[in-house]
Amino acid sequence: MSAVTLEQNPQQYPASDEIDLIELAGKLWEQKWLIAGVTAFCILLAVAYALLSTPVYQATATVSPPLSADIAPLNESRIQAKLPALTVDEVYALFKRNLTSRSSYLWFFRDYYRPYREEQGTLAPRDAMLKSLDNLMQVSQPDQRNNPSIYTVSITLPGEPELAADWATRYLELVTERTMSDIAANTEKEVANRIAAIDRNIADLREAARIRREDRIARLQEALVVAEAVGYESPQVVAGRTSGESELLQMIDGSLMYMRGAKAIRSELKLLSERENDDPFIGALRDLQIDRGLLTTVNSRPENVQLYRLDSPAEVPDTPIKPKKALIVVLGLVVGGMLGGMLALIRIAVRNRKHNQ
Repeated sequence: MSAVTLEQNPQQYPASDEIDLIELAGKLWEQKWLIAGVTAFCILLAVAYALLSTPVYQATATVSPPLSADIAPLNESRIQAKLPALTVDEVYALFKRNLTSRSSYLWFFRDYYRPYREEQGTLAPRDAMLKSLDNLMQVSQPDQRNNPSIYTVSITLPGEPELAADWATRYLELVTERTMSDIAANTEKEVANRIAAIDRNIADLREAARIRREDRIARLQEALVVAEAVGYESPQVVAGRTSGESELLQMIDGSLMYMRGAKAIRSELKLLSERENDDPFIGALRDLQIDRGLLTTVNSRPENVQLYRLDSPAEVPDTPIKPKKALIVVLGLVVGGMLGGMLALIRIAVRNRKHNQ
């Protein structure tokens, strides 16, 4: 058997469009100036934006509940007038309600924000300006779980840190004024209701005294008829006999009243008939009048009242919250690098296609 020499031709593979990583890295390195140029351009744009954009400042005031001494002026005249004292929780609850109420927000919009926008020459519909204010002002509880009584008022304004601090302070002043007005209105209503109740009580006591006086006159008139009929002109006292307590009571205001004698009865009748005012004979009247007088002295808007504790006032911020210049430059670097790399890959792909053709 003869040896057969087999000639083996090398296997042919189709050309592949894939580029290995080393080759790709090399080609990207060839495009380094393109990548560097695009990256530098993006960084310059980022730096320009960070430097030229209007800085945005935020001023924040933090409030907490007042102490008992802070609201003591509210209770001084109330306690003297026998009105229940206002508690810290009651006062702060009313303050919080106004702090977060829509009406306070609209009041601030009307008195401060809208005039500010008009001075700037910004003509916009009311709803649009309200929405803008929503983005600028925020009332929140920073730690609702652990400190739910702590509230913050934050004002965010572009380019005007002094105005941001001023507005945060003025909003607290506005809420304080509204809360004091509510307290004054509640106090005045409470005092008016108490005075009305006392006046009704006094009127009832005077009416009862008038009726008792008329009843007394009727009994005296009957006793006078009896005394005159039996000829008793003077009090009847039996010699050697001491009248018991019950008998004396009957002589003064009972069935034996005629024994006082017609003369004494006529004198009392004359006094009762000519009496124009029963007030001196109403036992509880003077105390009620004193209570009424104290109620009229209640001060519904005392001075030196603190409805909250200012934990941190709204100070003029030194550092803007936006733009974050370092972050913008880093983003410019990242975006520039990615964009440069994409352009470089496109350029490499175009060259490869031309080479294959």
